[in-house]
Amino acid sequence: HFMQRSSDASKQSQSSRAEASIASVLHLKQLVQIAPTLACALSSNGQTPPENELLRAVERIMLSPQLRDIEDLISSHIEDDAKYEKRHAQRQLQCLFAARNELSGSLKTHRETLGALTLQMEELLESLQRDLSLESLKLNYSQRRGYHFTLPAAERPLAVQHKFI
Repeated sequence: HFMQRSSDASKQSQSSRAEASIASVLHLKQLVQIAPTLACALSSNGQTPPENELLRAVERIMLSPQLRDIEDLISSHIEDDAKYEKRHAQRQLQCLFAARNELSGSLKTHRETLGALTLQMEELLESLQRDLSLESLKLNYSQRRGYHFTLPAAERPLAVQHKFI
């Protein structure tokens, strides 16, 4: 029993580290994409270098070939439309779909399975809303509870009447 819990904790830890790594890459991707615009903003209309030494150094870094190399490397592994998200549920989805399919043979299967399960949850939600007249029923996600339905307290009697809860 202890070994099973230890193994589960290790899997969660690996998953958290992987998500944090991908999130960091997505942050870096956004930075290198805005670097040229930032460098131009530091100068006077992109014509005159900044007067401040620190700002000149930042401008040089933002226009460096090494930053372009990093951007190329990221582009070869991360989908073009992937971006960092602040909200946890959206960030998890971005992390799941950020890597290009070519990187892993099982990645496409995992994504298709997630998509199918999400679609089934949405269909169940629509069915319950329609069949039980629970228009305010929502499908939510939280890190602690996963996907779950929520219903305002005012509609609880209707849900009890239909034996939904």
